[in-house]
Amino acid sequence: MQKEEVQAERFLQYSRVAFRRIHGLPVVDIASNDPDFQELLPIIRKHRMQGILYAGFGGHATRNWNRQALALAQQSARYTHEALRIHHALSQAISPPPILIKGPGLAAQAWPQPALRTFDDFDFRCRITDYQTFFEVVRASGYQPLVEGTDHNKHLWHFGWGVTFRHPDGYFLEVNHRLFPPHYPCPVGIGPSGRALPVSELLLDGENTPLPTPAAHLVLASAHALWHGGERLAWIADIAGLLTRHPDSITHAQPLCGKHTFLRKSLITACLLADQLFGPDLPGWKKSKADLQKQINPQMLATCATYRSQLMAPTPPNRTERRRLQRPLCNAWEKIRAVTLQTVTPGDPDFSRLCLKPQNRNRYWLYRPLRILRERIRTTVQTTDHRP
Repeated sequence: MQKEEVQAERFLQYSRVAFRRIHGLPVVDIASNDPDFQELLPIIRKHRMQGILYAGFGGHATRNWNRQALALAQQSARYTHEALRIHHALSQAISPPPILIKGPGLAAQAWPQPALRTFDDFDFRCRITDYQTFFEVVRASGYQPLVEGTDHNKHLWHFGWGVTFRHPDGYFLEVNHRLFPPHYPCPVGIGPSGRALPVSELLLDGENTPLPTPAAHLVLASAHALWHGGERLAWIADIAGLLTRHPDSITHAQPLCGKHTFLRKSLITACLLADQLFGPDLPGWKKSKADLQKQINPQMLATCATYRSQLMAPTPPNRTERRRLQRPLCNAWEKIRAVTLQTVTPGDPDFSRLCLKPQNRNRYWLYRPLRILRERIRTTVQTTDHRP
């Protein structure tokens, strides 16, 4: 076993121990009582586990790491405060107000101390018709779109890619009218209607805030983690936290998946993976284990093994590796739909090269294939010209 693999295994072991200590679960495999985190810092930072490992092994933190963990906790607190400030402003202008998803809300649901969970942006979801009002409110709050050009951002919004805003103080804010970009094998919303997002109020930083229910967050977190691959262990730790602090969440989450194969399989696979990495027998998994075991198939087990190997890899998974992870969880129609929409849906490269007026945006459906065809011809010609 190479040095990188040994370090990755140690990192996973320490992460399991830290998670179980934080959540008051029995520690079944004691890691070293004197862990050497210094050489693991790159992989710890990569997976956003600084605060979690610091809380689980705080007595062994070096001075530099101690300072960094506290700084990240302060950052999380600042982001939470800022997210609530924006939510309050939006609530005054939009009814029903946009919903804050993931980020501070998920941290509050999945962790006894939300500041343990590091995040560097916050996400809102609102109706497609609310974009202009949303834009005006956040601009009045000091935010500007990350991409310059009003029409460019309107195109991003219309075609479902979402818009990112940046504050001079370093905050990043993302908003979309879909839960995921258009080529994800997921519906616009989740729940019985396929459009609504189940919400409940939670006391967040002293203020009652509407957030996706733990079950809805479990579906979103699972689909997000399995679609992006083994980039961050913290995403799976969030899922494990929901299963621990809200044991009924997986029972309530399954009906939210409806008939969408990817949502259903990613939910079960991500929860299985969370129990493998942070279990055994996380409360939510243990409670529903008998029913869930009947739904697990060899593809899901193979996906868990692949995800774990990607977590241990020194570099994040590339697009090919992510697709290799995603496709076994999709049915045939979802695979075809994902590839088709990713190919044909106008996106940022199209708007950057030719920014049409919003009333002419349907022309992008013709412009995009012509642009791609032209670029491929140019590449082929250049390759031919350079042949000896």
